[in-house]
Amino acid sequence: MAEPINNGSPTDSEPVKVTASARLDRIRKIIQAAAVQTIVEFKAGSEDFRTIAVETLRQPYQALRQRLQSLNLWYDNLAAQAQSQEVTHLEQKQAELESKVGDVGAAVAQQEQRIRQRVKQFLQVVAARL
Repeated sequence: MAEPINNGSPTDSEPVKVTASARLDRIRKIIQAAAVQTIVEFKAGSEDFRTIAVETLRQPYQALRQRLQSLNLWYDNLAAQAQSQEVTHLEQKQAELESKVGDVGAAVAQQEQRIRQRVKQFLQVVAARL
């Protein structure tokens, strides 16, 4: 079996301990810096991911919102057009009715004239016989 080599004094190992301790400190600092950088990158990546996710979700929402707005506009235009046509149709029917009433009024006036004429003639015949 091999025996440990201890050919130096305990004070000879002191520089090795100091060097090893310094190296461990540097390694510890490197690991801490790497951990901090990893956390920073993770947070930045999370922010990027959140931004991408929000944009990805916002686009269909905005498209849907625009579609709803265009449908509302279409409906409003259609309702206004229907109301306009209804008013136009109503006005047309009213004009037709007024025309028919006017025609009936004219026919009644002509009939009234004929009746007056007959009554006048009848009265003249009766007066002539008296």
